[in-house]
This record gives sequence, C-alpha cells and structure tokens, in this order.
Amino acid sequence: ISRYFTMNVKTLQIFLLAFLCLPVVSCVKAKVAVIGAGIGGSAVSHYLREHFQVDVFEKSSRVGGRTMVTKIEGSEEYISEVGASVYHAVNRNMAGWVQNFGLKTTKPYEGGSMGLWDGEDFRIQCSSNRLVAMGQAFWRWGWSLFPLQRAEDEVVNAFMKIYDLLYMDEAAFSDVDDLLTEVGLFNFTQQTLENHLVSSGVSKQLISELVTGVTRVNYAQVPHNMNAFAGAVGLKGAGNALYSVQGGNHQVSEKLLSSSKANLYLSSTVTGISYSEQTKKYTLTVNGTSTPSSSSSSSSSSSPSAEYDVVVVAAPFNHQTDVLPTQTAASHVEAMRQLTYQTLHVTFVTGCLDNAYFNNVSEVPGLILTTDNDDSIPFTSIGKLPWNTVPCPTYKIFAKQQLTQDLLKTLFKNFSWVERFEWEAYPKLHPLPHYPPVQLHDSLFYINAFEFTVSTLETTTLSAKNVANLIYKKYHPTKPHPNKGAHDEL
Repeated sequence: ISRYFTMNVKTLQIFLLAFLCLPVVSCVKAKVAVIGAGIGGSAVSHYLREHFQVDVFEKSSRVGGRTMVTKIEGSEEYISEVGASVYHAVNRNMAGWVQNFGLKTTKPYEGGSMGLWDGEDFRIQCSSNRLVAMGQAFWRWGWSLFPLQRAEDEVVNAFMKIYDLLYMDEAAFSDVDDLLTEVGLFNFTQQTLENHLVSSGVSKQLISELVTGVTRVNYAQVPHNMNAFAGAVGLKGAGNALYSVQGGNHQVSEKLLSSSKANLYLSSTVTGISYSEQTKKYTLTVNGTSTPSSSSSSSSSSSPSAEYDVVVVAAPFNHQTDVLPTQTAASHVEAMRQLTYQTLHVTFVTGCLDNAYFNNVSEVPGLILTTDNDDSIPFTSIGKLPWNTVPCPTYKIFAKQQLTQDLLKTLFKNFSWVERFEWEAYPKLHPLPHYPPVQLHDSLFYINAFEFTVSTLETTTLSAKNVANLIYKKYHPTKPHPNKGAHDEL
C-alpha cells in the first residue's frame, strides 16, 4: 500500500507540474512588429489583437497612411478627403467597421451634373436628374451599356469570393498569384481592361469616353494599359453607393488601432530589418538605432520590443525599409521598387470656373471627367465639393502634373483660396505576369503586395486579413480565429 501511495503521489506531482506549466507557455504571446499605421497596418493589428503582442511603427506623426483630410479654407466645418476618398456599400469590412464603431457617413458627391471633356468640347453632359441622365447615356452609347455592366459584374463577382475564402475558410496565401487564381481573378490581371471589355462586346466609343473618364478619375490611368481587375473595381466605384466617413476615413484606422490595444510609435521610421538564425528573431532599426528606442511620439508608455517573432510591412517599400534580413527578401523588394507608383496632384480651389475655358458652355457641370487625348488635358477630373460656398464653390482637382498659377487663372474667372497636395497615390496597375509575394521571409510579410493588382481601402483590409491568417496558421494552427468578419463585435 505504501508503495502504491508513493507512486500515485509522484504521478499526481507530475500532472500538477504539467498543469501549472501549461498556462505559462500558452500565455507567452508572439511579438509582432507592424510597419505602417495606414488601413493595412491598422487592420492587421486588429485581426491579431487577441493572441499576439503588437507594436506599430509609423514614420509620420499621424495614423491613416494614404487617408487624410484637409480643412477647406481652414474651416472646422468643411473638410475633404485628400487621399483614399471613398468606399463602396458592398465593401463588407469598411462598411462593417464604420457601423460597429458608430461612425457617421457622408456622400462624397451629392448628385449634380456630369460632363465628359475632351480638351475642346464636352462629348456629353448628363443631367443631375438620375433618370434623365440614364436616358442621355443610353442615347449616346446605346445597348453597349449592358455588356459593360456584365463585364464589370463578372470581375466583381469573382472578387466577392475572397470574403468567404479568408473569413469563413480562414485560407491563407503566401503568393498573390495563388489567391487570385483560387477565386478566378488571375486571368483578369493578365489582360487590359480594354481587351476585356472589347471581348465582352463593349463598343470602343464607350471605352474611349465613359470608361476612360472613370479610370482617369479613379486611378489616373486608362483602359488600354491597366489590368481588367483594377479597371472593373474602378468602374464599380463610379456608382451611387459610395461613402466617406464624416470627419475623415482615417478614423477607421484610428479605431482599429485603439481596439487592437497595440503599442503605437509615431514619428518612427524603420530603415532596416535584421534576422538572427540563432534566435529566429527579427530586430528593427528605427530612427537610426536598433529597437528598443525611445519614440518622439507614442501612444504607449512602454518601449518597443528588442526582438520580434513576426514583422509585417504595411507600407510601400519605396517609402520604407532599406535593409532586409536575407538576399532573397532583398531581391523581392528590389523587384517591387521597379514597379512605379502614380504621382497624383490634388488641388483644392475656391473659385468660379470660367465658362470660356470650356468652350463657352452655358453651365459648367459639377463633375468633369476627361478623355485620354494623349494626356494633353492638364487635369484628369474636376469635382465640385458637396456644399455651397458664397459667392463661389470649392473644387477638388486631380492631375498628373502640378497645376500652375497661370493655368488656374485660365480655368477660373476668379479664385480666393488654393491648397495643393502631391503624393504617390497607387501603383501603375499594368498587367504583370506575376505579382509580388506576400511572404518575403520565414515570418516577414508584405501587405501591400496585393495593391499592384488593385488599390483600394477594402482590398488592403483583405490583404491584411490574409497576412493575419498566415500568422495564425504558424503560431496558433488549432485556435479558431477571433475575427470571422468585420461585423463581429469589436
């Protein structure tokens, strides 16, 4: 009996020791460094919030990345998006987060007339009345509008499959090509929008006029050199179900970071990522020194980690890290740096447009789209902002080159206020035989790899979810994800 009792006591001790040790091991969270506090970096931090310790490094002094606003003439009441301006009602992530966070929305362009300018005259002017405008469009482009809708839907329907793939199936892809192939989108990235539309029965007149006007306002690019996936998403963004967050889209990024409980380090430029084969950890060079380092502006009272299990780059590499952990990763990044971004000049002008510039038209439309015309037109679009100011409204102008003061004097009868912005808005979305990898190294991931196929707020959040899935599969392969979708409680 004594021997039996002794053995069982020892067995109990072993089980008790094992039981006590398990929580210690399971409570140690893998450390993740996220580079960039735009929508991609904020979204991936949100997705990782329950099972990882996340530090976010942002080189600027604000959150939001390419979402930012400006105050019109310094007014607190009137502001406008400068960067990523809208999301579509079918965008489940953006729409879900806006609702869950209790944010209010606004329509970026409330009705108004539209004109298509070719540099000499308006090819068409459409009424502010929706039914009348539909009749005017049909009168000019006829039955070709219907195959255009079908061609657009064919691409968008394939795109919508990504939601179930990433959120319900919790699939993860280390290559963009594999993700696109899985949902039937890869072939659309291998052809131009023009070729896709022509093969679908869309007339060349409709492509050269309305389709070109839409792609120029959305991406400053044209149907004959942008891929069909990006083009179709851009066309979808020409409908009426478009929204912006009242006060600025950047608030979504701020709310996501707040809900993630991540440590945020602003004014922190990451210039290098090194990797130790011995410890299997990454070290960042931030503001010229290895982490941990003090941050000039931080939401966290703690210092960054000295080493990280995972690094997520959520900003274009042409703006970020110069030193990479391996030659393979460096070669991937060097290849990406050869893929150029489209420089966009955004100019806000309070003034009265001059009818004489627009061939003495009786009334200048509220929204002016443009045909290609070999880029001889000095702007890609002009849009009247959705509020009236006296005596003249404020316009938002997109252009590939800076609008000089002399040019503004020919465009406007008079103007009282001008503000200019220049930024690399999105990649040039040409068809590419292969797209950049998401996984650059063992635990080094690149969210922005996806934006070389199409660049939107929503697709960036989907790319962030894919990266989160990859990280979960490595560190918590048996745990259910805490984020089946954007509509879950936050």
